[in-house]
This record gives sequence, structure tokens and C-alpha cells, in this order.
Amino acid sequence: MAKKKPKPAVPSPDRRRSIFLVDRELQTAVTLHLLGVLLAIAGLYTLATFVLPDDGIKGQTSEEAWAFLIRNNAIYLVLALVLLGTVSLLLTHRVAGPALVIERAIQGMQEGDYERRITLRKRDYLKGLAATVAQLAAHLRSREAGRLEVLREIDRCLEENDLPAARELLHRLGLPEGSPAPPLDPAKVS
Repeated sequence: MAKKKPKPAVPSPDRRRSIFLVDRELQTAVTLHLLGVLLAIAGLYTLATFVLPDDGIKGQTSEEAWAFLIRNNAIYLVLALVLLGTVSLLLTHRVAGPALVIERAIQGMQEGDYERRITLRKRDYLKGLAATVAQLAAHLRSREAGRLEVLREIDRCLEENDLPAARELLHRLGLPEGSPAPPLDPAKVS
């Protein structure tokens, strides 16, 4: 019986473009917010058409009636744009703010600062990405501490002139076996 190959985590390049829902939670929330705003705008427009007195059009010429309708539609269009723009700003703030925090945290990691803020606000998006970056920061912090410890040990070995122990510690730092080690003979190091 042949084993089934596990599906790759990243789709093949030819399938990548056909996947539109890449972050189900984020995309669903933004879509529902925007659809809710559009539904509210449509509801307000419908309500206004029922509430407006028929007297606004009755007894007017067709040009006056058209002007009345165009003016009212323009008012609702402006209100809709303002409402949709405001909601869009609020939604994009929930993405852009966390993206900026994550960007600054990554820049800090590049500079060796693993303590920059990665926590997000309660209603922000991108929390999964922030958690992954926080895990990366913890991993890099731990690895850096381990490397510093090994470097201190190498320094101690060199002070004690224990070259074989220093060479072994170099290999622990990631120097592959069999590769030429840097010279540890004090006479060769200037």
C-alpha cells in the first residue's frame, strides 16, 4: 500500500493565483464589515425614499422633479462615501497598525533588539503573524544567548591556551566538521 504524499503547505505556483481566501478570518471580517456598511447605506436610502413626502415631486415640472431626485441622490451618495470611507479607515487601521508594529519588531531583530513590542490591540488583525514573529524573536534571543555563552567559553579557552577545546567550541557554533578552522595559534593571530 502506497503512502499518500502530504499536501504541501505552499501551493504550487500554478495554483497560487486561484486561492483568494488566504486568511479566512481577516478576509471574512473585512468583507462582512464592508457588506454591513453597504447594507446600512441601502437601508437608509430605502427608508429615506419612503419617508420623503410625495409633495416633493408632485406639482413640479419634470425638470424640477429630476433636480429634486438628483439632489437627494447626491446627498445619499456623499453620505455613503463618507460612511464607507470612515469604515474603510477604521478597518485598514486594524491592519496597517499591526503591520507597522510587526515591521518595527523585525527591524529591531535585525539590529539585535529582540524586546521590541509585538503585542497587538484587542481588535487588531494579523495576530497570527504577530504571534509567529514573537516566536521568532524568542528563538533568536535564545540562539543569540547560546552563541554568546559559547563565545565566552572560547575566550576562556584561549586565555587558558586550551586550543583543542576552543576548536571544539567553534564547531558548536556552526563551523562544519572537516572545514579548516581559523588559526588558533597565538603566533599566527596578530
